[in-house]
Amino acid sequence: MAGKYFIIATLSFLIAKFTFGEDVNYGCTNGNITLKANIRGIPEEILWKWNGNKVLEVDKISSEVYMQFKGRAYVNVSTGDLTITGLTEGDSGDYKAEVQVEKKLQYSQHRVEVIDPVADPIVTCEMSGSAVTLICASDLSLSTTYSWEGPNMAMPASGSELHLEITESRDSVYTCVVKNPVSELRANFTLQHCYTARGVVTNLVIAIAVLFFVFLGALGIWFYYKKYKVTASQQARCEMGDRENETPHENVQSLEKAELVHDKNNPDKGSLKNQEDDSN
Repeated sequence: MAGKYFIIATLSFLIAKFTFGEDVNYGCTNGNITLKANIRGIPEEILWKWNGNKVLEVDKISSEVYMQFKGRAYVNVSTGDLTITGLTEGDSGDYKAEVQVEKKLQYSQHRVEVIDPVADPIVTCEMSGSAVTLICASDLSLSTTYSWEGPNMAMPASGSELHLEITESRDSVYTCVVKNPVSELRANFTLQHCYTARGVVTNLVIAIAVLFFVFLGALGIWFYYKKYKVTASQQARCEMGDRENETPHENVQSLEKAELVHDKNNPDKGSLKNQEDDSN
C-alpha cells in the first residue's frame, strides 16, 4: 500500500515539475515559507503575484500588500525574496515574481503546496504462527512515506509494514519513521508488546467464557425456581378447590351416619330427630 502511495506522489511531483518548470515548494500549515526571486542585480521595483492576483508590490515610494496576505507577507527589498507567515491551505497555488533591475524585468515562478505535518504514528503488532508483522499507521496523505529502523537492519526498510520472524529477541526495539516534505515523526515499538497483547487477549477470552457460563447457570437456577414456585402455587390452589367443591349429598350422608351412631349409643333417648321434635 505504501508503495502505491510512493508511486502516486512521485508522479505528482514530476507533473508539477514539467507543468510549472520549478520544484514544488512545500509549506507547513501555520508555518512560514520563503520564495526566492532569483534575480541578478539590485531590485528597483518588486511585484509578487499569486494565481495571477497581486500579493505584494514595492517601489521606491511605497509598498502594498493585498487580499488575504495582509499582515502575513513580507519582502526583502535587497533580494526580492517573498516570505509568507501563518500558512493556510488556501495559500497553495502558483506564485510569480516580477522584479525590475536596471529598467528590465526578471521573472521567477514557484509552485506552493501547503500541507499538514504528519500525524503521530501508531505501531501495532499481528502474530501468525512463527511470523510477526509490525504495522505503522499515521495519515493517508500521498506525500507521507514510511520506513523502519531496527537491529540487524543494514538499511531502513520502506513501507508501513515490517515482517519479522518470531525468533527475534523480545527486547528488540524497532522504530517507525513517518515523514512528509515538512515534518518527520518517530515511534518506537518493543517486540515484548506483541506477546503482552497476545496474553491480554487470551485472558480476556477466558474471562468472557467464564462469565458466560456463570450467566447460563444463574439463568437456569432462576427458571427452575420460577417453575417450582408456579407448580407449588397451582397445587395449593387445587387442594383448596377440592375442599370447597364437596357436594351436599356427601354432607347428608355424614349426618345420617352420625344419627345412627347416636341411636345405638342412646336407645332410651330416641333418635336425634325425635329429640328435636320434643324440644319443639
